[in-house]
Amino acid sequence: MVIRKSGKVTTEVEQYWMETFRSDSCTVHFLRMMMECRDFYKWQKKLQEINHGFLIKNKNGNSYAYDRASDLKENEPNLENIYLTAILNGEYNFIKEQGMNYKGALGWSASYMKNGLSAFLLLLLNSELLLQGGREMFCPIETAASIV
Repeated sequence: MVIRKSGKVTTEVEQYWMETFRSDSCTVHFLRMMMECRDFYKWQKKLQEINHGFLIKNKNGNSYAYDRASDLKENEPNLENIYLTAILNGEYNFIKEQGMNYKGALGWSASYMKNGLSAFLLLLLNSELLLQGGREMFCPIETAASIV
């Protein structure tokens, strides 16, 4: 509403977007900040702190949410969303150390490795056209980001 009245992005609007990300920390809200803010770098550190805070909570708690009341909507993004936001923020070493360093049972189903590798490969893609293989790699990322 504030943007429609003035026709431009102001610091007040950016603060609203920051609070939106703080209350619903999904990748879509991060992308809005990244693409629409006049000076994204002014907000980047705070966004990173918020995102990393959820990683600590997620790793310490029950990631399947069995012990949470279903009627309470809490801002607890899943690991895929946390790591995807970090990738979009350019935190590649953080992803390598935290998301790709899996010491669990065989297989990658409980880790971010599969989606993380797809995201890294798509970042390296030097083409404007996404072919079939690229679209297949993008599907789980799109789902994790709740873009669909």
